[in-house]
Amino acid sequence: MKIGEAIKKGFVIGKQNMALIILLFCVNLLMSGVGFLFGLGPTATPRPLEEINFLPVIAFVLLAMGVGIFVQGGVLGVVRDFVKWKEKVKLSKFFISYARKFFLRLLGLGFFMIGIVLILLLVTGGISALITLIAGATIGGIISTVFLLLGVFAIISVMFFLFPAYFILVVEETGVIPAVKRSVSFVKKFFGKVLGLLVLWLLIYVGISVVIGLIALLIGNMGNITLQRIVGAILNGAIGSFMMVCITGSWISFYLVLSGDNKETTTVIPE
Repeated sequence: MKIGEAIKKGFVIGKQNMALIILLFCVNLLMSGVGFLFGLGPTATPRPLEEINFLPVIAFVLLAMGVGIFVQGGVLGVVRDFVKWKEKVKLSKFFISYARKFFLRLLGLGFFMIGIVLILLLVTGGISALITLIAGATIGGIISTVFLLLGVFAIISVMFFLFPAYFILVVEETGVIPAVKRSVSFVKKFFGKVLGLLVLWLLIYVGISVVIGLIALLIGNMGNITLQRIVGAILNGAIGSFMMVCITGSWISFYLVLSGDNKETTTVIPE
């Protein structure tokens, strides 16, 4: 499968699953409402740092993370069914079959990736500090900066090789470690195509985000900052929901075709 075909298929899948996109949009609106109750809504007045109660902020962040992982499992599951078996999305399966089923595995994968990042940060940070202590501030500072840059590169590389694990975990219905191993093997085998698809989707998403930002800025220039924030939040929620389904469908199709799994049935329902 070519990169352009994967992008096109993703948008086709998105257009064919508007019920799922509407569900995601409603979840986004609900979370925005909860954020407003925590004083984090679009109309919240900025306050000095010392006046902020961080307990509600932390509670909301943890809630948002939990809801995000729960929703991710549902989206991956129902889109997998649609792409692989041409099964129309059933929202009952979203919550009952998949969101609950894959929650702990996706959470475990997230902790696994965070753990690797922390280890790399500790190793590069420790080496940098040791070099600075031995070689002095001037020379040590230069060498430690190089090590820190290498650490950043290592983190980006690890994230790149492990990113497909989120899709593989659900498509193959496997555990965290097997998904990680298959992800690394898949990226090694199709390095150029994986990189190209990832970069292209990032560029598309950034481009859309810039357009949304310009629209919100235009509204803000009319003198209504609250309206600017509300419109920006709604547009981000709508576009984000649509893009989540498109990107998920694109990557699942991409993986199924290139891995040779059920090639003949990975074509989505024609428009």
